Amino acid sequence: MRVLVTGAGGFVGRNLLPVLVAEGFDVVGVMREHSPSVSLPRGGPGLFTLVTGDLTQGLDLAQPVDVVVHAASKLSVPALSEDEHILNNTLATRHLIDDVVSADAQQFIFLSSMLVYGEVTVPVVDETTAIRNPEAYGRSKFLAEEALQDVSGKLPSVSLRLPGIIGIGAHRTWLVRCVEAMTRNEPVKVFDLNGAFNNAVHVKDLCRFIVTLIGTDLSGSEILTLGSESTMSISAVMERLLCGIGSCSEIVESESQKTAFSISIEKAQKYFGYAPMDTEMMLDHYAQEMLGVTSRRTSELA
Repeated sequence: MRVLVTGAGGFVGRNLLPVLVAEGFDVVGVMREHSPSVSLPRGGPGLFTLVTGDLTQGLDLAQPVDVVVHAASKLSVPALSEDEHILNNTLATRHLIDDVVSADAQQFIFLSSMLVYGEVTVPVVDETTAIRNPEAYGRSKFLAEEALQDVSGKLPSVSLRLPGIIGIGAHRTWLVRCVEAMTRNEPVKVFDLNGAFNNAVHVKDLCRFIVTLIGTDLSGSEILTLGSESTMSISAVMERLLCGIGSCSEIVESESQKTAFSISIEKAQKYFGYAPMDTEMMLDHYAQEMLGVTSRRTSELA
């Protein structure tokens, strides 16, 4: 089976490629431009080919593909205008859809975002939660989901609405910033310490789930909300991370207009075999990963 992975040089792409090759897939990784810092997967039973291309300009695919994993995305940063988000996330996805339909693709897995929901006013978010005033990045992802709905009759798809993704090399997300501050023993600002939390996915769980989805008998255009298994209070999350890292950071509760919420993963579990780590296990695993990174950096500077 031939799998096309966009965003091969990004955080998810770098973790997903070796998993797919190890599973025996014939993998084509797409990057905007090749970077020597990106290590290519080797040694697995599958094959790997790297191609460069700009999704906003379309791809020239030399061979048919069976499955597309669309992990490429322009991150949500204030410096980007709405037009830039639409170009890089929505129009690029539309071009990719046209390209892979022509290449006989049978399945499309899209890495979307929980930011499509915009202003959340409910305690638990699932696939049916109303979308209210998302910012530019969330709108661009939602419009990309709609593009897949438009072709659902000829290209079955599943859009994964993801919270922050964690793991070695992750950046920008709230939990990652909290942990980075803890490794430096700096104060950590949070809001709603009593709020429920399972709003993270470890990249290893995400990669395993993508492998599970590949070849699944999909129909139409599915939406799935993902998070970790079971909820904890944000206060308990902070305490567990402090303990796991051995940090003396102060946890500072600040005011915010945002409403804390957790994520329902029931649909993904019940119908698609999603089996993420328990939230406590995920936090412990991530803390150990970050301790390892910190130790290596200290050794290199010594």
